[in-house]
Amino acid sequence: MSDDEGFIPPRAGFATRMIGEVYSITESFGLGKGRDENVRIAVLGSGFPQAGDIVLGGERIKDRQSFISGQDGTMDFIGFGTVVTQLLLKLAPTANIYCAKVTGTRRLKEPSIANIARAIDHAVQKWNVHIIACPYGWVSETTNSNASHEASDALNSASRAVDEAFEAGKIIFAPCSDGTIQKNCLYPASSDNVIGINACDGNGNSWLKNTNPIPNAVNFTTLGVDIQSFWQEHEVYKSGADYAVGVAAAFAANVLYIANERCTLSQAEKALLSKKVGMEQIFREMSVRRNDGYDFVHLKFLHSAHKIPETLACIKNSSTDPEIISAATDMLQDDDVGERRRIDPVAAMETNEWMRKSKAFRQIISRTEKEPIRVAILDTGIDLPEDVMNTAVYDVDRIKCYTCVDFPGVTPLELGSFIDEDGHGTHITSIILDLARACNVYCIQIARKRAEMKNEKVAENMTKAIYYAINPLKVDIICIASGFDSDTGLTDLIKAVAHANLEHVLVIAAAGNKGDTQGISYPASAPTALGAFSTTGYGNKYGGNPTPGSNEFSFLGYAVEGFKPSTESAVGVMVRRSGTSQATGIATGIAAVVMQLLREFEDVKGFYRRPSYKELANKLRTIAGMRKVLARMTGAGSGIRDGYRVVKPWELISMDHYEGGYDEVWTRKMVMENVVRRIKDALLS
Repeated sequence: MSDDEGFIPPRAGFATRMIGEVYSITESFGLGKGRDENVRIAVLGSGFPQAGDIVLGGERIKDRQSFISGQDGTMDFIGFGTVVTQLLLKLAPTANIYCAKVTGTRRLKEPSIANIARAIDHAVQKWNVHIIACPYGWVSETTNSNASHEASDALNSASRAVDEAFEAGKIIFAPCSDGTIQKNCLYPASSDNVIGINACDGNGNSWLKNTNPIPNAVNFTTLGVDIQSFWQEHEVYKSGADYAVGVAAAFAANVLYIANERCTLSQAEKALLSKKVGMEQIFREMSVRRNDGYDFVHLKFLHSAHKIPETLACIKNSSTDPEIISAATDMLQDDDVGERRRIDPVAAMETNEWMRKSKAFRQIISRTEKEPIRVAILDTGIDLPEDVMNTAVYDVDRIKCYTCVDFPGVTPLELGSFIDEDGHGTHITSIILDLARACNVYCIQIARKRAEMKNEKVAENMTKAIYYAINPLKVDIICIASGFDSDTGLTDLIKAVAHANLEHVLVIAAAGNKGDTQGISYPASAPTALGAFSTTGYGNKYGGNPTPGSNEFSFLGYAVEGFKPSTESAVGVMVRRSGTSQATGIATGIAAVVMQLLREFEDVKGFYRRPSYKELANKLRTIAGMRKVLARMTGAGSGIRDGYRVVKPWELISMDHYEGGYDEVWTRKMVMENVVRRIKDALLS
């Protein structure tokens, strides 16, 4: 914690601006318009506002109580509790506040930990709050081996109270850091049952005294630097993760209000939102990943009330809560054997995190004045619901349909609309369209169902479709989210794949889901094709992957969302599926974005000299060229995990100017130019 009094610190303006933005957002959602049943927040602190320190909204302090033995008064002698409470009153205009005094000192001392335990119990059992803001942290009992017997009892008591509050469905926030040299996350923020918070300024720049971010995990930061407040009629500026806890708790209260007042939620969805798992996922949607590894949370990133039910719908299947499980309508469907299986909750969250991190990559080029990159998808066809086809992302004008399947009265490879009886092609196509938002797709039906994908007729159809995709369609990428156990007897198909390479058409194919006992499927095993292996959102191996060769790339392929065909649902309904087929869709989308970015600067004078744009574009359409660019997306070092090079597209983008959307044209252009220079550097390396 730090105090600044008597001068205005350099980042105070950022804090003031962010608070003003939150005011505007809460007003736009109608918060504070008078509601009988407000969200209830318990705030633990050093005491609470007296008459001269109460800001507007002080009537919402419904109760205050001391949990310090032998002390009944709740007066704040140091100002810390007052400032945190002021933040809650300012930023959560619908919340009722319940104040628990647990210490009278600035630094937390061991006896105060027992007070915290009693306060949490009271907040759960008597006040029945929705949210607990605990702006304190300490070294956990597992690392504090020198603790006295009394201190150990206090630590255990606090741990029990936290766990019981979690079981009761309370959302708990705590600071990861206390502003000392301690760089490991403190308890209770380190608990799986608590949402830990670090501090940043109003621009999202992290506080120097934060704990180190945890790799491959979410590391929330929000406003906690140079916050203007008042204490004993003096203007003061405060910094610390403990103040950021107050801001985070206020955001959570606003989300609960918006969900109840502006959204139509089922009881199961309400139950999910009131728990840590639901609110944490909403916070992920309300944050952007910064280059320093922290995730900047701001209410403005929520964008609209519709984001809340959308997010809850995405994670219903991830919960182990029986009430939430019963509300889940879409189970995970395995792509090879057709069995429906429950989604692993941890891996599903990892998928959501991958999609959140890749948001900047997906949105960098959502439209183009250039010729769109053309992608041929050789699969079971496409049949998106009508309401989906009318949206900007899945615009019907971006999609053309053909078939190689023998239908009565239909000429093979004529342009038309052919029902996807299986849903596999629809799912893969929607993945590509969502990721590569400026490309055009050419869906060529080579089988009616995925169960037919390995027969001789499909091999003939695939061969025919490859040649047709090359000419007359003149595509840039061919996506084959299926394959054969080997290339035996596939002479014509082998020639077609080789011909695509000669024509500078990139072939991306699924590596197969048979596991280590089976080799890589063909055409993924072809030297002129890019094989797509599947991993979870954090890069862990998907069980169905075959044994990788050298320098193989893996892509997100677990619990990936895509649309059901209209034959299964009259409206757009998402379903999660897993396998190297889904990884192939992700890989194709990434490749299409990279190619489109390179094309955007084709006519910029002096941008491409030696080599020319055409030379670079042809190089990018080769396996060697695309591998060089993908290698730049694997992060620091080799990026190898379980024998695969894990592709993370956000590694190609600097996030300094991205805050949930490219609002300024110059910002988008600047980011695009930086990315294209990185692509050029990779191709020339």
